[in-house]
Amino acid sequence: MPACASPLRLSEQPVTTSADVQLVVPPGEHVFELSGLAAGDAALLEAAAAPREPLVRQRIVYRLLPGATLDYRIEKQAEQARLVLFAYADKPTDVAVSYALSAKTRRELTASHSVLAGRLQGAATALSDAWFWDSNEPLQLSEFRGGVALGADLQRGTVAVKLKNETRGRLWLSLVLVGQGPSEADGVEHFWALEDR
Repeated sequence: MPACASPLRLSEQPVTTSADVQLVVPPGEHVFELSGLAAGDAALLEAAAAPREPLVRQRIVYRLLPGATLDYRIEKQAEQARLVLFAYADKPTDVAVSYALSAKTRRELTASHSVLAGRLQGAATALSDAWFWDSNEPLQLSEFRGGVALGADLQRGTVAVKLKNETRGRLWLSLVLVGQGPSEADGVEHFWALEDR
């Protein structure tokens, strides 16, 4: 299918630190242009299927009971990156996940200090057309997203991430690492989904 001749432009300009923008576009190939992101910020584009066409998107997640922890090890290859947490609950609820980062730091930097420990919390909103693949329970899958910046003060190399479920109910967690620097082949920033490794 031919690409659009000109980028799709939005009239609205969100001025919040986090925003979701939904667009309805006709089926086909499109070019999206996004401007205004500051250094270290990230945007995630998700495309749905055309009407009446099936779309199956699988995300591997890890179940955590209340109070349980999960350990990740990632390789930070760029000066700055961001971890995006996807937390899924079995019903709309308030979600709370604490995190702790462990990595070698660059003491000479006075700015861009990463927050090495904190808490991501907010409301999980219902996903009407999603379900748990291996479950026959009558669940109403709900999603919460949060982000953690990996600043230039963290050296390139291994970063240990410990997550703890501080929600009253069980959660299913997944992490995506955004910003691994441009590829030598195409010069494009790459997004790495840790659950696909």
